[in-house]
Amino acid sequence: MYALQKIKYDDSWEDIPALASFYDDLPKKPYCSHVKTSCTICPKAIASKQAYIQPNHPQIIKWLVIDIDSPLKHTTTQPYYDENLLFRYYDRHLPTPTFIARNRENGHVQYFIKLTEPVTMFTGSHSHPMRFLKNIQYALNVLYGGDMSFGGSLAKNPLDFETWDIFLTGAGGYTLNELAEFIDFDEPTNKPPKKAKNDDKISPFAGLGRNCDTFDYLRFLAYPIAHKMTYTALYNHLLALGLEFNSRFEQPMLLNEVKAICRSIAKFCKTSPRYVAYTKLFSEKQAEKGRKGGLVSDSSKGGLARSASYDSRREQAKAMFVNGAKISAIATALDVHRNSVSAWLKML
Repeated sequence: MYALQKIKYDDSWEDIPALASFYDDLPKKPYCSHVKTSCTICPKAIASKQAYIQPNHPQIIKWLVIDIDSPLKHTTTQPYYDENLLFRYYDRHLPTPTFIARNRENGHVQYFIKLTEPVTMFTGSHSHPMRFLKNIQYALNVLYGGDMSFGGSLAKNPLDFETWDIFLTGAGGYTLNELAEFIDFDEPTNKPPKKAKNDDKISPFAGLGRNCDTFDYLRFLAYPIAHKMTYTALYNHLLALGLEFNSRFEQPMLLNEVKAICRSIAKFCKTSPRYVAYTKLFSEKQAEKGRKGGLVSDSSKGGLARSASYDSRREQAKAMFVNGAKISAIATALDVHRNSVSAWLKML
């Protein structure tokens, strides 16, 4: 176990390597605030004097922050102070954080864990490190007993000794593989909940899951249409969709995080040779499908021959609908998709 060193009020963070590293890793203009209910953007020299600060660049993750509240928070209405949270990492044999910020009023803490190999979340970045980090962050929140609704956009500022108690642990940083050694991924509770492709439900986990979910949602919408749009039009389109999607989270991401995701996707689609190759391959596949469809239908007039083959089922669908049958029942009886039945019935 590392011996904790409490930072004195008159100490200077510039003289403490772990905290100086944290300052160097901050975005140039992070979100910051004196209260949790609102925030503003400031140069980091000013932001570093606020009680709350944005610890990571929206697309470069260098620090994991685990927010740990006392169970007493949900069981008592009386003032309390939980002194057991500070050493929870030791009690549960989990990674020792690089440093800890503690609330002086109730004992709630935030563990700051430095990543020795930052994980980037740009569109051109490899997806495996992003997924791996997301899974690790989720599992560590489970094991530490962290607050799943904590998004990490604003954290206790470890450079503000006036507001928080700051403790150095003596631990350095970790690679993702080193953190994974503490986690049993065969244990179902340590895995983020899966969702089906057509599942609109949002996980209560508000960590990097929000970034990954939003990134995946927007990029798959962008790929088929980006070649038809200018960069600005594509970015604005993605931003509108991204803001709506972000609003579904219990704790939405900050605006600049959503903007960064949209900019990254739009830039990739308009400048990357990989996307150019993708659109060329996509167009060739679509042309081949059209050619094969024309051969099967034996029609030189588009899909008229194929359309004519459904005439009898169209008439049956109309007759069944007039007699009171529901669209889903008609689709099942005629072995066609319900959307086709709906389109036929619009011509009634």
